[in-house]
Amino acid sequence: MNRIRETVLSVTEQVERMSSAAEEVTASSDEMVKSIESVNAITEETTASTEQMAAGNYEVQQSMDQINEITQESGEAIDEELAA
Repeated sequence: MNRIRETVLSVTEQVERMSSAAEEVTASSDEMVKSIESVNAITEETTASTEQMAAGNYEVQQSMDQINEITQESGEAIDEELAA
């Protein structure tokens, strides 16, 4: 009878340890999910910022093209004035 009682106690302790381990795994999994969600949010922010920068770069390029055109026109006008 003692042997059965000892076996039952041993099994009960093992089940309790397994339950604690399962709870730890669940807590770790929850932390991992939160971390992944955080990384995802940062990635989305980075993507949006990159798209804004690309749009800004396009506008800067257009402005530079306009400045270049104005500079060329000014140079031609100066050449004409000097030739006259």
